[in-house]
Amino acid sequence: MQNLSLLLKKYSVPFLFSALGMVLIIVSLTSKQPFEFVLAAVIILICSVFLFLSVSGKVSNSITNIIGGSCLVIAGYAFYSVVSTVGQSIEHNDNYSLMKGLAIRNLKDIKKAQKEYNKKYNVYASNWNELIAFIELDSVARIERKGSIPNRKITEAERDYLIQFGLYKKGDAIDNKMSPKEAYFLSKSDMCPDELRTFKMDTIMVSFIETQYTKNNAYLTERKQNNYGDFSAKNLRYIPFTNNKSEWKIDTVMNVSATDTVCLFRIEGVLPIPENEGAKADEIMCLGSVENRDEQLTGSWEDDELEPELQLKK
Repeated sequence: MQNLSLLLKKYSVPFLFSALGMVLIIVSLTSKQPFEFVLAAVIILICSVFLFLSVSGKVSNSITNIIGGSCLVIAGYAFYSVVSTVGQSIEHNDNYSLMKGLAIRNLKDIKKAQKEYNKKYNVYASNWNELIAFIELDSVARIERKGSIPNRKITEAERDYLIQFGLYKKGDAIDNKMSPKEAYFLSKSDMCPDELRTFKMDTIMVSFIETQYTKNNAYLTERKQNNYGDFSAKNLRYIPFTNNKSEWKIDTVMNVSATDTVCLFRIEGVLPIPENEGAKADEIMCLGSVENRDEQLTGSWEDDELEPELQLKK
């Protein structure tokens, strides 16, 4: 029993090294690990062999110390490289997530601006100077309403009065409760019901940039929570993480069909950071289309199965 105890004590260190080496090799074979990790595992296993030989008297202590020390130094450096590589991978993933999130946020902001631009001018902005000037300087119409709308259907007399505004035809059925537009016209009429005496609904012009971005609390909170920084209309033209050197490409076309002509726009670019570290940066992100009406105002990030292609000329 005493001999067994001495034997276990004698070979405990070589055994621990060999067990560690085997575990690390199994991990490297069953999961994707960097070369340095595999190298460290093999070196530790080699080191354990020399420890076994040294303890058993097959190799001198001096040789074991030299080889073992060298192996440990190399293994230590390999593990340091692994830790450094893992840190770089984490940083890469964080940068990729922030870049893509900010790119999507910016394209959503552009989408909102283009919709308002189109609503006001019946076309989309065809270049960045036009769109940025609209965001920073232009105003948009908003409905301001005071008072409440009666929770009832309009009467037949009220319906007949509203015919002149194109809301009804003579004899039309009255199926729904009073709408804001109906309330507005009735409140301006000589037959204004008592419930609408205090009702007001007017169209006012408001700053686009303030209502949508710089003084929109929900929007500002989202940017802060996601570390997107302050809103800048001028920076919308740049693809994130390119140091304001690479712009999103933007263009518009007039799409003519047998029945009408509509303006289409497209914004596209290649993200500078690849999803997988070391891969080629070729992920395309886009908004809208100059080829397909059905894809107008549709973003590539809204469909994971979509594989967008560049449509605009270089």
